[in-house]
Amino acid sequence: MGKYTIDFVEKVIDNVHGFIGLTKVEMEICELPIFKRLRDIKQLALANWVFPGAEHTRYNHSLGVMHIADKMAIKLKYSDEERQLVRLAGLLHDIGHYPLSHCGESVYLNKIELDKNNYKNEQKRKVVEEIDSLENNKSVKNKSIKMHHEEIGKLVIMNSKEIKDVIKLSNCDFLKIEDICAIITGDFSYKNELSDKIQLLHSELDADRIDYIMRDSTFAGTTYGFFGIDLLLENLTLKEYKGRKIICIKNKGIPSADQFLIGRFFMYSQVMYNRHVSILSYMSKVIMDYGIKEGLFYNEIEFIKLAKCDEYNSFTDSKFWELVYKLKDGNTSDEIKYYVSSLIKYSHLSHVKCDEVNIVTSKKKAYDKLYKSDIYNSCKSDNNKLPQLRICHITKHVLEEEFLESIIDGKNKEEEKIKRFEDGLTVIGDDGEIKLLIDDLRSLTRGMYDSSLYLLREYDIGV
Repeated sequence: MGKYTIDFVEKVIDNVHGFIGLTKVEMEICELPIFKRLRDIKQLALANWVFPGAEHTRYNHSLGVMHIADKMAIKLKYSDEERQLVRLAGLLHDIGHYPLSHCGESVYLNKIELDKNNYKNEQKRKVVEEIDSLENNKSVKNKSIKMHHEEIGKLVIMNSKEIKDVIKLSNCDFLKIEDICAIITGDFSYKNELSDKIQLLHSELDADRIDYIMRDSTFAGTTYGFFGIDLLLENLTLKEYKGRKIICIKNKGIPSADQFLIGRFFMYSQVMYNRHVSILSYMSKVIMDYGIKEGLFYNEIEFIKLAKCDEYNSFTDSKFWELVYKLKDGNTSDEIKYYVSSLIKYSHLSHVKCDEVNIVTSKKKAYDKLYKSDIYNSCKSDNNKLPQLRICHITKHVLEEEFLESIIDGKNKEEEKIKRFEDGLTVIGDDGEIKLLIDDLRSLTRGMYDSSLYLLREYDIGV
């Protein structure tokens, strides 16, 4: 068998990237019902109710991620075989996504424990707990990792005869399903030699983030997704550290990298965390959670079984709306009835404007402000107000000195440093050593790394 060469047999026109080429194996996967399913899952759930242009789906996002991953791979001088591997991983990375995208996913990741089906009181308790955690620096997250859409995607791929047959019959013997799944799920422990390929989909500067910032911004009608992508990609390079290849940015790409992180921050704060989008997301989650508890929607066990069979093809946004209309005349609580009737009328809870807390600051200063707010005190009362706290970070990483202080076991120090470089946005310093962007004195985000946006809002429940 001769050396594999990337050959585009078809192309599609994309609103964001222009023409996107497809190889034979990619074109055949795009024709499968399991992939076409992504046409019926909106990327930003119900955000199109607020930003009318945000009608884009996981389908065109997946094409975009494949395209960006390939541009990165070309700059990193990957072989055509390596390019095809990361292209397929990019194309299939969202194959396991839920109805309403991350909105639906969060229902399965974060179970809502209730007392007497009172979602309002549980939300008040949760907001108080989240605010209090800012003072004691504790995390209140309790996610079910096995229900992450990428893990579900692995289940779908491993159990899809159609996908496996397309890859098997593609004359690409170098393509291994296990390698594709490891890149999709971000399994850095799978093979050290795949580390840089995984970083293309799992780091602070990956093809997934690049495409969704550009795409979400374009379709929402904002300018936050515009950054120096060509300059950024032109300054991509690989640097070996302790036997692992780390994807890095050269010096000239630092301003574009800053611009990218800041643009992402504004996209979340102004679009995803928009006060109308945010409450629509909450109402949808509660309805889906209620449906699961009442046996009207797939529970975790049923969902995992579903991901392994052809019925998964129909698990799209329409399933959520089927649930909404099932609940319309059902015997539910007044709270659920109000959410359901509101969505059917394309409306949502009213925002109480005067009580909003909207600040960009450090965690300690945020706690002082939030703790003294009227909304925090309102959470302790039995009223028809619904609080919501949204937090948006520039980066999830801290400066190197703080990071090193957090490592208790010295034996794991080097391995933790490797993970930090694999996961973060890494640059090459003047001395040739690698460091995270926030550790570089030339980076604007260095001075902003510990500042986050804290949005505390309150809404009226009309029952």
